[in-house]
Amino acid sequence: NNINHVFLKGAAMLLYRPNNSLKERMIGDIDILVLPAEINKAREILLKSGYDQEVRNEVFLTEGIKDEGNRHIKRLNHNKYIASVELHRNLLYKSYNSKLYSEALLSKKIILQEMYNIPSVEDMWKHTIYNWEINDWGYKFNKISFRSILDIILLEKEVAQIKKKLN
Repeated sequence: NNINHVFLKGAAMLLYRPNNSLKERMIGDIDILVLPAEINKAREILLKSGYDQEVRNEVFLTEGIKDEGNRHIKRLNHNKYIASVELHRNLLYKSYNSKLYSEALLSKKIILQEMYNIPSVEDMWKHTIYNWEINDWGYKFNKISFRSILDIILLEKEVAQIKKKLN
């Protein structure tokens, strides 16, 4: 549908498979980064494909106001698929966007098997670190995530190999 996008987090890791890590990574949802100008188009395509919005004590707001400040819109579900879809317009909470811009990440994407878009290896690595520390409040609660640590270690090896080739 000509929407500029990349799969993020677990979906990107499963597609990229650093160090052949397919068996080591689980996901609960499929995170997809889309430019803010295209997010409603992407949402409409998913809704027309049988997805619906999960409603849990939601206050209904006028379209265009709802989810405006969030980094992703409400999770979309399909009764035939186990994983939900979250369409992201930003990678980090608003006050931290300057650490990792969506547009820059999309401009450096990798296309696997001529059909799957994922961030560059270095951007996946950065996003994994920032996502845990900022979005999941790792720094605030002074805790770690074994899933995030494993992803960071696997990606760190890949980033180091890329940098070694460049030098």
